[in-house]
Amino acid sequence: MPCSTSSLCFQIICYAEHSRQNSFFAMLYEQLVLPDHLLRRIAATVDFDFVSELVCDCYCPDTGRPSWDPLILFKVVFLQFLYDLSDREIEEQVNLNLACKWFAGLQPVRELAKSRRPNNGRPHQG
Repeated sequence: MPCSTSSLCFQIICYAEHSRQNSFFAMLYEQLVLPDHLLRRIAATVDFDFVSELVCDCYCPDTGRPSWDPLILFKVVFLQFLYDLSDREIEEQVNLNLACKWFAGLQPVRELAKSRRPNNGRPHQG
């Protein structure tokens, strides 16, 4: 069942996680992610808010489990492209590298879901 209004969808998928300015974690990130880091410059230059607006109609609050914020997912894929990383490498970078975690909009204590694929890249048998 699609959402009735785009503003409702937009409010639902915009988690409080994006308001880093008022949290303890913002202070932590300010200390640990250098001001001249490439990702800080990209974040200051590019407005990624268009992502939430574009995918708003694809998400509904009363169907299924809550999803990851599409903005976080988009930024992770952006990082993967920027640094030319495999799926496993981007997962590792976002979980371990505070600059990547900051850019994606994750709190320092939060991790992306771990991949459940076998290491050989083939689908799991049985």
